[in-house]
Amino acid sequence: MPPVHASQPRKTNRLAVGGAVVLALAAAAGGGYVYAQGEADKRLAAHLDAVRAGLPPGASLTYDSAKASLLSRGATLTKLALKIDGRIEARAERVTASGAGENTLDAFDAETVTVGNPNTAETVSLKRLRLEGIDARAVAARLGGDLGRMQAADLKDVRWTRATANGVVQLDAKDQRTVRIEDAEAEQKGEQRQTHLTLKTVEVAEERGDKRRLTVNRVELSARAADLMDGASPAGGVKADTIGAVSVDRLAMTAGGAAVVSVGHAEYTANAAPGSAGLHVKTTVKDLEIPQSSQLRNGEFADAAATMKELGYDTLLLNVAAEMKHDGASRSGSFGPITLSGDRIGSLETSAEMLEFDLPRSGEDIPGLASALLKDLRISYTDRSLMERSFKAIASRQNVSVEALKAEASANVDRSLARLSPRDPGIAAALKSFIAKPGTLELSVTPVKPMNSTQIAFAGMLAPERLSDIVAIRLVAR
Repeated sequence: MPPVHASQPRKTNRLAVGGAVVLALAAAAGGGYVYAQGEADKRLAAHLDAVRAGLPPGASLTYDSAKASLLSRGATLTKLALKIDGRIEARAERVTASGAGENTLDAFDAETVTVGNPNTAETVSLKRLRLEGIDARAVAARLGGDLGRMQAADLKDVRWTRATANGVVQLDAKDQRTVRIEDAEAEQKGEQRQTHLTLKTVEVAEERGDKRRLTVNRVELSARAADLMDGASPAGGVKADTIGAVSVDRLAMTAGGAAVVSVGHAEYTANAAPGSAGLHVKTTVKDLEIPQSSQLRNGEFADAAATMKELGYDTLLLNVAAEMKHDGASRSGSFGPITLSGDRIGSLETSAEMLEFDLPRSGEDIPGLASALLKDLRISYTDRSLMERSFKAIASRQNVSVEALKAEASANVDRSLARLSPRDPGIAAALKSFIAKPGTLELSVTPVKPMNSTQIAFAGMLAPERLSDIVAIRLVAR
């Protein structure tokens, strides 16, 4: 069959055209399997003509051949090309649909696909794209069976069970950036259409400047498909169950061929049933490695790099873990344990219980957290050489001995606590013990009655002698 070219004046949303082609194949093949081959091919051509009739002015849809398959209840197109007025150019060497029913399709395959925008120099290409279990019945019912009127917003209501893509590449010639994904897999399950997405061997490369490169061995994401396609913003409300889980394995960033930062594993989970008032969020980052590099020394973190060098750290190896629970019904929650630990540094753990607060729906709501009431706060720090390294660095800078510096620090403890009345002698003893031999220091702060942090801070600054009347402070060194 010779190439077919068409351009029609009817205007529609260009993002829905790809979906319309898929569903046209389904509709044509679904009715065609009861006819002879020739009649089935005519039916397919008629449905493709209907798709072209919905293209905006100046747009075209071409293909070399279109053939219906009676055996597989499907159809195949070769050298498919779609152009829309300089805004989009899409091509596929071969497109195949099979298992067609009334507005359903068992599988859709596209081979050697490229999609580009001539105005932005952005191009997406992939070796193969496959969708399984496509179901557009809900959309067809809403549109009275006329899928030619389908808009981009309707695509979120088209269901599918599994999608795979191989050799995914996105190229931005203008910014000299490429994104490569070896394999991408996605599955949708359940009434909430929870989607599990897996990306394998991801690489993001910038060829300009210092040639930054980001590589990730594996990325997994669980999310509610409809919410993601809605483009829901935080301003629309906290949707904690939209993103259920994210995990990343072996992430590494380099610049100019030198390592900048790497992560062994990172994970985020949010457990909240749809419509539930409860939320439980956990975040973990393991083996976060930050080496001394020219980017660190010469960038906005130059002061931090200088401090690292002074303390004798060529590389920072860190682990982070955080947990948060919130009960929307009682407007209460807990933060922690939040732990930051570092190899040959130490570990800091914080936990707090809060009352009378709501999760922020947008950035504008964040200041409102200052009015939350503190019920209890606990902080624990265990030293693993950071304190001794700090004492040595400061002593060297001041040209004094470490012993003399520690003696001065102990004397400053008494002067700093002198205004507290009545003063707990255990606080001074704990601080002096920790200065003499750094180990573990545990702090607990419990207000006599729940109050916000602003009240506690003002009491500490304006009337420190009355601080013990409103809050119990306990400090222990081990």
